Amino acid sequence: MKIIKISLVTLILFFSLSSSSQYISEGDRDILINLSNNILEGSDEEKIKNNNLFIDKIEEILYSKKSFYEDFEFIKNNTSVIKSENKKIKIISWFMPLKTEHRFFCFIQEMIDEDYNFFFYESNEMKIEEIEKYQTKTVNENNWIGSVYYDIKEHKSNKQINYILIGWSGSKSKNYKIIESMFFDKKSQEFKFGSPLFKLNNKILNRYIIKYYVQSKLTLKFYNNETIVFDQLKENDINPIPDGGYNALILKNQKWILKENFIPKNKIKLKKRKKINKNFFPN
Repeated sequence: MKIIKISLVTLILFFSLSSSSQYISEGDRDILINLSNNILEGSDEEKIKNNNLFIDKIEEILYSKKSFYEDFEFIKNNTSVIKSENKKIKIISWFMPLKTEHRFFCFIQEMIDEDYNFFFYESNEMKIEEIEKYQTKTVNENNWIGSVYYDIKEHKSNKQINYILIGWSGSKSKNYKIIESMFFDKKSQEFKFGSPLFKLNNKILNRYIIKYYVQSKLTLKFYNNETIVFDQLKENDINPIPDGGYNALILKNQKWILKENFIPKNKIKLKKRKKINKNFFPN
């Protein structure tokens, strides 16, 4: 993990600029578009080479504090970019499919008062089948399990700000949806993943992991600020698939508590995504 800290002397100037402004040159945009496309194509050696070049180029761009206000819309076909509602956190995440595994990567940008930082994480070398062992673990740069994050909500717990993240992890043969928290550890000066905020029956978990059939779709989204809703799966099924019902995690007393057979008052609506590379974002 790399940590870069930059003092903002002219922060007020950038808040006055439109978020739709382009802070990245057309040349750099073209380079990133080509590299992000090539991460998904070719031999493993070619993918790794292009991914390393992609990381270097993103890092070079993120050294500029202006990059925090760039939406990176031009690479969203192959990369997920999300930003917290409080405008303090932005996460750029993606994965690289190889013959025997998927590798995950993310940059976290942070803008707090007059300080700008960014951090880089890549997934550890665990086998994807071991991911369920991490439901009760807090992880950092050394053992981040890897995920493509597609939604984020701020959550304050015991004077600590957590960000609840929703994402996907997996491989060609495995699909997992993940709900986990992210927080900044002031002692180690890094972001960590996995606070004990989730309660399933009498068990406290650091993250909630849902395994489902690789050929099926699974809805997982914020229903509102205090409810996360997801498809209920058929029980005792080797290849779990949605059965038409819903479960939910409901925020109560600073814990996200499992509510089975949740009946939503309103129809569950998924955010419409622009057409993206079918090889990039799983269901």
